[in-house]
Amino acid sequence: MQKFVSKYALAAHLGVLTVAPLLLFPFFDQATIGVAWLWLSLYVAAWIVMEPSRIGMEYPHEARARVVCSIVRDPFVWFMVFVVMWAAVRAFNGGVGMWYDAEIRRWSFKSATVDWLPGGVDGSGFFPFCAAVAMTVVATGIRNALGKAARYAFLCTVCALAGFAGLVFAVEFLCGDMTISRIAQCSLQSPFYIGPAFGVALLCGIAGLFGAAEKRWTRTEFIVAAGLAGAMCGMLMFSTLVATLAFLVAALVMIIVGYFLNRNVFEGAASLRCGVFFIAMTVFGGLFVASADAGSGVADRLEAAQKLELLSPEYVAARPPLSRIAFAAFKDNLWLGTGLGSYPVDVRFRAEASDYNSIMPGQAGALNGYLHLVAERGVLGAGICFVALGFLVWGFVSRLMSSFGKFEFRAAHILFPVVFVVAAALMFVECSWLKSDAMAVLLGALAVSAAAIPANRRDTKAGEETQNG
Repeated sequence: MQKFVSKYALAAHLGVLTVAPLLLFPFFDQATIGVAWLWLSLYVAAWIVMEPSRIGMEYPHEARARVVCSIVRDPFVWFMVFVVMWAAVRAFNGGVGMWYDAEIRRWSFKSATVDWLPGGVDGSGFFPFCAAVAMTVVATGIRNALGKAARYAFLCTVCALAGFAGLVFAVEFLCGDMTISRIAQCSLQSPFYIGPAFGVALLCGIAGLFGAAEKRWTRTEFIVAAGLAGAMCGMLMFSTLVATLAFLVAALVMIIVGYFLNRNVFEGAASLRCGVFFIAMTVFGGLFVASADAGSGVADRLEAAQKLELLSPEYVAARPPLSRIAFAAFKDNLWLGTGLGSYPVDVRFRAEASDYNSIMPGQAGALNGYLHLVAERGVLGAGICFVALGFLVWGFVSRLMSSFGKFEFRAAHILFPVVFVVAAALMFVECSWLKSDAMAVLLGALAVSAAAIPANRRDTKAGEETQNG
């Protein structure tokens, strides 16, 4: 493993940067994690320039020059720089909240300090700003500085580290840790769940196993298999039942499609091993769920699954009024929204008396991610998110169309459509992808899958990279 990390140092650093919040979120507050994430981003940014993947017999200084030129010419990098600036303005432009108007003797909604700029509740914008910096570094490194083998190394690193975090949290959960148990409840009050990030790490691990078999990284396969177990535990603990089932189906699709794509080469055996590993991890996760205490969030979801009850009655009752409130906030604040973290304030001002029969006190989010996105960030903020996603989709589709028939499909190539479909579907029922740490893992998976498709025939040749690649 030490030799693996030393050879693919940049990929390992990008993997650590992608999943760093998953390792820290139960133990530190968001501000502390944000500071650590920000400094780690700057460190990894230096690695992108200093230790990029080398092509063929390329010298280090030639590789650095190639990567710098590629970064400068990449429009997605410049767009992400704009996103970072937007997030920085939003982080400093606080002030959204409630204030008491003594003249009319009632509470009123307070806009941001500069109401014509993006803003939010005080303290709500710093962590998303750190996430924007981290995602810019991750996307830049994946798109411009990683070779084929290094992309496989990135997938393996993401799964292994996320799996390590999941195993640690599982042990703490079974030992009765109150913080982990509270997060595992997946309360409707705050529908921003970290479990889908572990689900994406699970899919990355499956794609990484195929890549490890192709590169004959035998020892790495077992490390990734252990990561699958941890990612499975993290997904089961911190995801809703709908999200859990979606990722299980997605994982099975990747294994089956991967087998048929590679059944005539030795990677077909890898898909069988991957299937065995996945089944074993499912059994392991099932035993973990069965051992959960009655009344815990995990046990409750297991009971709901046995009743084939995907959505609880509480969810069905609360979704319509919360969606109505989010849509009303969006209509009244069309361009910039009401501000990051302002939805609880919107609920207080816009909820009707009858709504409180189904809405939980202190409701933090709508049960529709798309409506929550436009309510807090408006057309401009939501448009930035969709444009960033559009860059990745366009890159994937354009590379696929220009290189179709010139390369063999791998599991890393089907990771993009599988993750994209699952993420888009889950946004209709929860707000997990609006959580910055989950968004970082999602972007990393999409970026590495889009970059895995060769841009031209030259990239499909064996021996594309040497050291660090």
